Amino acid sequence: MTLTKLLLPLLIGTVMVGCAPALQNQMMEDPVFAPGQVWEMGTPAGTVLTLTVPARDRTVKYPAYSSSSTVVGKPYLTTFWYDPVDSDPEFINVSQISLVPQTTDICYIQQPGKVQVGQILSGAYFGSMSDALANSRAYVNTGIKDKLQNCTLKRIS
Repeated sequence: MTLTKLLLPLLIGTVMVGCAPALQNQMMEDPVFAPGQVWEMGTPAGTVLTLTVPARDRTVKYPAYSSSSTVVGKPYLTTFWYDPVDSDPEFINVSQISLVPQTTDICYIQQPGKVQVGQILSGAYFGSMSDALANSRAYVNTGIKDKLQNCTLKRIS
């Protein structure tokens, strides 16, 4: 076996590893959310939450945006998530969660498409993480909201 034949796999592996960061940075485009956009989430209780899309999390493949903030002394985690058509239909979810006191507002929208300013989307509301984990998959896959509460998302800017 020649030295070239021995080194060729090593050279190919080195090139592939060297290209990995470039390939990883080619993240999926998000047709729904962009940092700085303002959205309103309407909950079943009639509460309207005004939320701003934070910077994109560049460590994940699918577009995700999250930020933590404090509003009137209450810490919040706000997330926006876009999931394209793959093994399940396209969907988005927006959530605002606080642990002190514990409150959760999560809105899933199936097949949102490109959203214009002023457009209102209707989806399924979940008031707890356990409820979202147990029931969101069925809603995303079917669009059926039987026994689920409604929520709305409205793009403001």
